[in-house]
Amino acid sequence: MIPKENKRYNSDHTETKPRATGCSVSTACGSQSIDRVKSVGAEHVIDYTAEDIELAFKGQFDAVLDTIGKPETERIGINLLNRGGYYMTLQGEAASLADRYGLAFGLPTATAILLKKQIQYRYSHGIEYSWTFMRADSEGLEEISRLSEAGKLTIPVEKTFPLANARDAHEAKEKLVPGKVVLDVD
Repeated sequence: MIPKENKRYNSDHTETKPRATGCSVSTACGSQSIDRVKSVGAEHVIDYTAEDIELAFKGQFDAVLDTIGKPETERIGINLLNRGGYYMTLQGEAASLADRYGLAFGLPTATAILLKKQIQYRYSHGIEYSWTFMRADSEGLEEISRLSEAGKLTIPVEKTFPLANARDAHEAKEKLVPGKVVLDVD
């Protein structure tokens, strides 16, 4: 979530990049994660277990990046935006519909759903709505590396495993550890 007066950002990079590029970043998490989230750069942390986010922050943001993509988080995210804001979700329906119905039927169905939501939210809330796809490409990875080396981006590493222990690394990731799990290939 980005408060009204601050810069917008291109969402096809990592979640932590907006702060590194000068944006003010707000996020919601449970009380047990507040310190960790602040340590990676969030300026404003909202404890969703203690307050009604929608009521407290209605219309206060220029952009929302919804990394969860459930109907409830979409509704809340849409309502946090001011008119002219941007809602982006990483959980668009294109991939799941293509998997379920195949490319020939799934992608046209997804396109129809996306267009319906774009029109609906543009007229009801005055916002732009989009599905955002992240990809790991050399340009993005080089930018992450540059920001990290400059001290503008901190990647929280929870555990590092040698390649021989790939199974342990996978199991650690399945346990939803709070930081990144690194597999060392050297």
